[in-house]
Amino acid sequence: MAEGIGDEEKADIMATFKMFDSDGDGKLSKQELSTVIRAYFMVASDKQLGSFLRELDTDESGYVDYHNFETFILKTNMSKPTPEDPELLEAFNVFDKNGDGVIDAAEFREIMTSVEFCAHLSKNLLY
Repeated sequence: MAEGIGDEEKADIMATFKMFDSDGDGKLSKQELSTVIRAYFMVASDKQLGSFLRELDTDESGYVDYHNFETFILKTNMSKPTPEDPELLEAFNVFDKNGDGVIDAAEFREIMTSVEFCAHLSKNLLY
């Protein structure tokens, strides 16, 4: 277990990993990883995507295992909101349906597959 990480946070990271591990083989392929990166960072360019992939695939196997995924999530503080930015906190609260300060896998999946979110993307980001 990573230092300073609690059981609940570790479980949330594992749930996120499993959500994106679509074939259930315990590792993220380039395609699965691109889904994660695009979901979290709204990365559009292949160059940006390639940069993330190189950082995560430390053994150059073409896959990212859970350990590397967890390390990256913790290193980038992606598992914690940053309350300094009121707009970001407001957006976070939209995703955090039950108000517990954590966006769990079920909440994230609900938002990412919602009609409203897809409409927002197509209206504001894709055109």
